[in-house]
Amino acid sequence: MKKVLEVEAFPKQRQFILSKSKLLMFSGGVNSGKTYAGTLRALRFMCELEPGAYGFIVAPTYRVLEDTVLPLMTRLLTQFGIPYRTRNIDIHLGTGSRALLRSADNPQFLRGPSLAWIWLDEPADCPPDTGPILLARLRHPTKPNTLGSLWLTGTPRGRSNWVYKFINTPGPEPFEVIYVRTEENPYAPEGFVERLRQYYTTELARQELEGEFIEVTGLVYPNFDIHTHVTEAAERNPHIPILWAIDDGFTREHPRCILFAQDLDGTLHIFDELYSTYTVAEEDIQLALTRYPKPSAAYLDPSAAELASRLWAADIDTVRPSHNVEEGIKYITSLFASKRLLIHPRCTRFIRELQDYHRDERGRPVKSDDHGPDALRYLAWGRKPYSLP
Repeated sequence: MKKVLEVEAFPKQRQFILSKSKLLMFSGGVNSGKTYAGTLRALRFMCELEPGAYGFIVAPTYRVLEDTVLPLMTRLLTQFGIPYRTRNIDIHLGTGSRALLRSADNPQFLRGPSLAWIWLDEPADCPPDTGPILLARLRHPTKPNTLGSLWLTGTPRGRSNWVYKFINTPGPEPFEVIYVRTEENPYAPEGFVERLRQYYTTELARQELEGEFIEVTGLVYPNFDIHTHVTEAAERNPHIPILWAIDDGFTREHPRCILFAQDLDGTLHIFDELYSTYTVAEEDIQLALTRYPKPSAAYLDPSAAELASRLWAADIDTVRPSHNVEEGIKYITSLFASKRLLIHPRCTRFIRELQDYHRDERGRPVKSDDHGPDALRYLAWGRKPYSLP
């Protein structure tokens, strides 16, 4: 006898979890319950399909899988009393069903297996060839003539992002897209939506809070292009000194951001990121030092005297370049135009912030989710040829 699981889900989540569509997307605003819905749909497939019909759970990076997806999946399995074991970060049920957790930072590594189902989380932060490569993997391993199911969960990143074209490509099996507004999630913190609306333009609110595919106008860096500036070529060179770019912070609304960078004869490569909340500077400095060798210098806000003292205590030199914000933005725009600023795909949050960084109705950069762009500005201005330390 099959076990019936009682789960908490609001109507749009339930529609998504139980949908019979082979191709499906949960297009939701921030904190709209996307990952929870994707996890429950994955558990449904793992429990219903016969042994040997395993699937993929794919996210932009392994860090996202380890920090978000895996803990939620194991918590729900425990809550439902479903026996499981983990091997590396893959999940195996007692029935023989498996979920293989994979990163999309190099989509070519996703080729190979025949899969009964695939869940791609935050697809807009993944490389453009991720979708087509995964779609080709939907070959049911135990039923060769049966097409598996692919579902996406994420917040849109505009109509120029590859996801919009992918889900709207004509074909025999069209995508079912379920649009979910943040305010539809009854479990969102009280006042969460109202607080965000005061920072968002009307257009950005439609994207970030209502899950719509729109083109945001008034971007600070309209010439930033993920196809041009996001590349594996920005990988760290072990023979070149490392630089840190830091925007100090502490809270969830304003986290501390450390960008790991290198300067290759005037071309800046941002090869990794570290965002943290509710941690003291010393902890983040030590964590950053466990990832990579000590930097030759750290670039930060001229007003960040306290952070500078913590870096000096760790024997790290600091550069705090004074500059006008708009002049710094113009200089970074010129770096993008001349392809002298490249970013590694693993910097998913930083890339998202660059894509969303916009101006308000008065033309001023909006002070929300601008931590990476601010850190970049300190670094870029401090590395200008005439101002090198």
